[in-house]
Amino acid sequence: ATVSRSCNDDSNEMDAGEGEDSAAQRAAALGRMTTAYTIGATIGPALGGILAVEKEDLYVGARLAVWGSIVSLVLSVVYLKDHTAQNEQRNKKNEKSSFVDSLKNTLQLLWHPNVSSLLLLKLLNGVSSSAFNTILPLLFANRLHLPPSYVGYLMSASSLSVAVFAGVGITPAMKYFGRNDARRLAVVGIAMR
Repeated sequence: ATVSRSCNDDSNEMDAGEGEDSAAQRAAALGRMTTAYTIGATIGPALGGILAVEKEDLYVGARLAVWGSIVSLVLSVVYLKDHTAQNEQRNKKNEKSSFVDSLKNTLQLLWHPNVSSLLLLKLLNGVSSSAFNTILPLLFANRLHLPPSYVGYLMSASSLSVAVFAGVGITPAMKYFGRNDARRLAVVGIAMR
């Protein structure tokens, strides 16, 4: 709820801001969203492992996560406003857009050469990350025979290490490798997963 409210408060400033100010505000909102996700990805597995041991139910953490997601969805729908450029332009013109118009605009954007390659890279990264995050706890539990609480701690440590590297290591890596080499390195890293 705190993240939703703070993003909503910033969105009021976004209406008034233009140019760099609104870009900075969007970046700040994205940073808050990423921070909230990282906190959840770090605390969630450890909490799930502890609850699994305490309640002697491996699914109690998953049920809690589902209910937390439902509450988050409701809070987001209630407190977050839609501030896309199209909606702002549409509000100025007092026009209503149909679902078909919106779908056409989205498809045009998707087929833009730079956007489609970035989305493909994001898709490959997401699939490989999902596979890794699904297989890793199974390996910990089934191959190493670790109890659920240890599996949760290790998954939390994995999420935290990725977040720390992203926060501390990305900028120096980009400076060292340069933009094009960093992109190639990212593709190689995704392929190695």
